Parts: sequence; structure tokens; C-alpha cells
Amino acid sequence: MGPLTESMTRLRDEILAWRHMREAFCHQLARQAQERRTHMYALCAAFARDRDGARRAWSEDSPGRPDTPQPRPPRKGHKKPRERFGNAG
Repeated sequence: MGPLTESMTRLRDEILAWRHMREAFCHQLARQAQERRTHMYALCAAFARDRDGARRAWSEDSPGRPDTPQPRPPRKGHKKPRERFGNAG
């Protein structure tokens, strides 16, 4: 084989090696992106569960926990406290 044929063969082998490396890199990136996407979906689901639990815990519509005292209604004849500052009548 002549020097031109050897150079062309070497160039072709380098092109094939780089193509293989690029394909492996793209597959690795796709796999990492899928793993991160899965992790992000799980994290968002956990946040949503926490947010819904907090919303239920602080909601006025919920009856509350049994061990917490419920607010009592105001007594009859109980006056509203006067304002400390400003024009309180």
C-alpha cells in the first residue's frame, strides 16, 4: 500500500472512532436526562403531596385534629375590645 492509501485508511478509522464516541456520548446524555427527569417528577410529586397535606391541615373547612381545642363562640353580651389607637368610639 502506498502512503496515500495508508493516510486514507487512517483517516477513515479516525472518523469511525469519533462517530462511535459521539454516539456513545449522545446515548449517555439521553440516559442521564431520563434519570434526571424521573428524579424531578418524583421530587415534584413529593412537593405536591406535602403542599396538599399542608393545605388540608390549615384549611378552615377541615374539622381539625381531635386533640386540638376548637374555638369557642363569643359569649352573649361580650363587647368587642376597643381599639388602642385611632378613633375608637
